[in-house]
Amino acid sequence: MAEETKRPGTILVILGTTALTLPSLFSTYYKNIGLSEPPLSRSFVKTHGYFTYKITGTSLTEAVDAVVKKASTSAKDLATQVAGKAADPTGIFSDGFFKSLGSIITPTSTNTGAKKAVPLQRTVTIVSAPHTLVTHMFHHSDFLHWGLNIISMSSTAWNLDLGFYGTSGLLLGGGIVGCLSHLFERRNVALVVKQIVKKPTDPNDVVDVVISAVRKYTNSASNFLDIEFVPTRTFMLCGLSAGVYSLVGAEFYRGLKELAMLVRDVKKRGFVSNFHKSQLENLMWNLGSRVISMVAQFVAISEQVDQDVSIGHSAHIGGFLFGISTMFLVDFFKLDTFDLF
Repeated sequence: MAEETKRPGTILVILGTTALTLPSLFSTYYKNIGLSEPPLSRSFVKTHGYFTYKITGTSLTEAVDAVVKKASTSAKDLATQVAGKAADPTGIFSDGFFKSLGSIITPTSTNTGAKKAVPLQRTVTIVSAPHTLVTHMFHHSDFLHWGLNIISMSSTAWNLDLGFYGTSGLLLGGGIVGCLSHLFERRNVALVVKQIVKKPTDPNDVVDVVISAVRKYTNSASNFLDIEFVPTRTFMLCGLSAGVYSLVGAEFYRGLKELAMLVRDVKKRGFVSNFHKSQLENLMWNLGSRVISMVAQFVAISEQVDQDVSIGHSAHIGGFLFGISTMFLVDFFKLDTFDLF
């Protein structure tokens, strides 16, 4: 039986996308392939090959300093009060001043381990140009990153065969939504926490005394490691991953539709044939693997105590959900855009 001919638009997107990723890949490994200089300069890749944004929060010192300035007591009385409260951790946040400190560091567990801290406020600044929402997809950090994405993109796009508009729309839309998903997730989770390097407390520095009290509180009352807000974090995203997960999401939606059709057919016939069993096994395997993949992404996010990670799990989830949503809308509104080319 001859294999069904694929749409030229699908093939064009696969080949075109692969071609667009090669200049930055050759620039990364130009010495290995015998080139005297990279096709794209390092500054060009850094400017156009990454979607970059920065999250700025309030450091612990800044937060304590802000609370100290609002305190009605004198610096000397405040230092004495803090020192006294520190000796009794259970009452350190009892009055208004210490409740303000409680909004900076509030223990959520009595288990030993590093505690996630939430800054009082955060601002998000997109550092790179707007077009990097798209161009970041065509740069990869290394050959393995590139290879896995290209293989996944090609196989999934080939299997879906949605034509030029469908395939490119899912790839680009998934990449953009993935960036925004990553930004939203980073904006709403704790910034990196790190162990504070202990230093002698200056008894004449109110802020230093307060921080020292907080350290004693977190150590003696809750067994938490000393922690500190990292006020600024910069994130740089690159690669096709979110776009690929968008295609995977579309494939997952199609699998659910095929499963529903199979169940209806079995009910109509009143029995399960060998063909039905074979189709059901294939569908359950494919759908199950997609579910496991998504569960792994959520687990990876939930276990990120140290936020300095190199894999954009939230971007993958955003792309996957975009793919499902797009296919649902195409069905719901009976759009035929995907059939044009």
